[in-house]
Amino acid sequence: NKTDCLNGLDEIENKWDDCLEDVVIEINNTTLLCNNKCDTNKCEDEGACNGRSYGMACKNRCNMRKYLPVQQICDGSSDCADGVDETNCESDDPAVASCVHFQQKQDLNVQNIVVIHESVRCAIYDMGRSPALYPYCADFMDQTNCTHVSRVGGYCEVNGFQSTISKIMICGGNKQLCDDNSENNCIYASSKCRVHKHRLCDGEQDCPDGSDENHDDCNSMTKDQTCVRKFGINEKNMILPHSWIMDNEPDCLDGLDEMENRWDDCLGSRSKDTYDSSVSCNDECDTNDCKDESDCNNRSYGMVCKTRCNMKTYLPVQSICNGFSDCSDGLDEENCELNESAVPSCVHFEQKEEKSLEKVVPISNRTRCAIFDLSARPPIYPYCSNFEDQTNCSDTNRVGGYCEVKGFQSTISKTMVCGGNKQLCDDNSENNCIDASSNCRVHKHRLCDGEQDCPDGSDETLDICNSEPQNVTCVRKFGIPGKSTTIPGSWVNDDELDCLDSLDEDMWNQAEQSYSCGTETYRSRAGRVNKCRNSFVCPGVDNKNSVTIELFCDSKESCEGRENEVCETSKDFFSTKRIIEKSHKSVKDLCGKTNTSVCQENEFDYHTVDIFGVERTKLYLPSEPIDCSDKFGEHYVYLSCMGRCDNTSCPLKSDALKQDSCPEQYSERIYTLANNSYLTFVTKSEGRYHNDFYECDNGRCVNFSQVCDLVNDCGDMSDERNCKNHFTCEDDDKVLLGFEQKCDGVYDCHDLSDECNDFCGKLIISDLMLTRLCWSIGTIAILLSCRTLVSVLQGMKQSIKYENILYTKV
Repeated sequence: NKTDCLNGLDEIENKWDDCLEDVVIEINNTTLLCNNKCDTNKCEDEGACNGRSYGMACKNRCNMRKYLPVQQICDGSSDCADGVDETNCESDDPAVASCVHFQQKQDLNVQNIVVIHESVRCAIYDMGRSPALYPYCADFMDQTNCTHVSRVGGYCEVNGFQSTISKIMICGGNKQLCDDNSENNCIYASSKCRVHKHRLCDGEQDCPDGSDENHDDCNSMTKDQTCVRKFGINEKNMILPHSWIMDNEPDCLDGLDEMENRWDDCLGSRSKDTYDSSVSCNDECDTNDCKDESDCNNRSYGMVCKTRCNMKTYLPVQSICNGFSDCSDGLDEENCELNESAVPSCVHFEQKEEKSLEKVVPISNRTRCAIFDLSARPPIYPYCSNFEDQTNCSDTNRVGGYCEVKGFQSTISKTMVCGGNKQLCDDNSENNCIDASSNCRVHKHRLCDGEQDCPDGSDETLDICNSEPQNVTCVRKFGIPGKSTTIPGSWVNDDELDCLDSLDEDMWNQAEQSYSCGTETYRSRAGRVNKCRNSFVCPGVDNKNSVTIELFCDSKESCEGRENEVCETSKDFFSTKRIIEKSHKSVKDLCGKTNTSVCQENEFDYHTVDIFGVERTKLYLPSEPIDCSDKFGEHYVYLSCMGRCDNTSCPLKSDALKQDSCPEQYSERIYTLANNSYLTFVTKSEGRYHNDFYECDNGRCVNFSQVCDLVNDCGDMSDERNCKNHFTCEDDDKVLLGFEQKCDGVYDCHDLSDECNDFCGKLIISDLMLTRLCWSIGTIAILLSCRTLVSVLQGMKQSIKYENILYTKV
């Protein structure tokens, strides 16, 4: 309405072909219409569905028709020529539904209360796309009381009033709308499919793999009694799993599932009543509630009681004293108050998740050292959130080792040894575990004890099993309980207690005792007074001088000028642990051992995603690609993803993880924005935020240090599948071996394929020394053959001559 052109052309309609860039898009693909997903930039495809309109269509000042999503209505900025999008936005009537506009909430000075119109109720939005499509209300109240049943995802009370909830809020995790947060009562039916509990066992497949209809809850269903589920298929009566009946959690819209004596086929136990006796008391959970480990060695774990349906059921320890009664007589919640300070106690594992219910409960014998499995689906939790129920086991068969816990000598359960779940021992000795082979990880004290723990026997064949002295015998702290065995010499007086009676560290106090520590050149020699240390014995000086590992390869000459000579030919370490300070920033040095003269400092920018609060990792890299066949873990990951490896691609996935990735892992995750468009998560350690996680194909996550490390950390081999630093045995593609194990004269594969193959044959043939030896032997053989031939010919000549003489005489 202001003339800027001399000829007034700027005010003449339809004279500017680029006047509007966001006109309404005509959608020809009808399958995209009204599918509860935004398939266009402004969600026009969801603007008119089932006889109802969402958002607004109007004309701009160029007289061109455009579509406004709900986020642009009543946002304080007029997008329509006639300003209709900013009319009727306020009301003085307190009975009129209203809220703070989502976009206005970002500006604290413009937080106006706006009316919730019918055209904005339960409109589809998508905050994960770019650009994001926001809802109308900052508190998501526009997603309640949907005007059409096709948008309804469930029913619950909101602010004390019964209401409908839109489908987009179910399992979305965006905001709690229901007073009881029941819209987020969602379950991983499989590693790749998460659905609301009420969509399980309903006869309609929601997961592509059908796992929602094959869930454990579906194994036992009611027969005739049905109800409409609160978050099920709208207005459809369905049978229910027995495990939902009388569980203090309303699942039926009319609450019928929690009414006593309304389910004549109620059934009881949720546990698996029958199981193979061979799996009983094997220290592993083989049923969905670990009932197979509940009665072992004349001791009971967990509890058996009757439900409100008067049926017998088994409760694992996680269901005892958790604040919710599962037994009809409330027995599982009795004696759960802490009356004496001297009674061992802890915060219940399940209660810790709800801060308002965090309560200290006593530790009883039926909960001590019960078997648990956090990786099971659903998980089987321990009793205590700090795992202290896994100490002082009353059953000696559950004992995995001995150590001090909070200054007191205690036993530790087998489940905690090498589990990595939590540090219990003051010195973390329960996690002092070693990869005896690529497929077997055992505690240090189970090595060289005369009993095979690894299927391949690798725990009994390591080099340390032959180290001297072998005359020190004791009961190991985490060895076979009560069994006295000899220990490797490298464990003697190494400042680390291995014997339960400390004999390995007290031997030096015995008069005139003197031992040689360790094997070959890896540990120094010491006498009665000195201690064995992690040292390198200098070559060529009669093994009298040594350099401690901390000072070895530090660019300063030791060993009479021989140190750098050794370091230049030494092999790269498997993982990147060296940190250098450069420009006042923490930099991972991946260049120090690559024999590359030119190195550069770079940012790790493989992920193009910007994560708020996370600084990109600084790397010190070689300037040219190198051979990465002997690099492993994060060393391999960083080099390959930065293009510094020959003929190798990056094993990582390009996108950052979403906020709900890695379920049941990283409990201390912190949510943040990625590219300012969708949520991801980070963890904090050493004062910095990290996002160095790799998502396995099965949904589990591992750190970069566990990728391409020759270990199947994911469980489905996906962390090793795209790595070029290993080869597999022909008879078992899950056995991963480094290239240095190929053609090394040691059989690592059961089918001998690592040593008996074409490559090893060619390697032998191409060896210069062997080639010369073969030529020499061949030449000698030819000469000897020629000599023999000459001798034969001379003999024949003499024989012919003799025959002629005889013939002449005759």
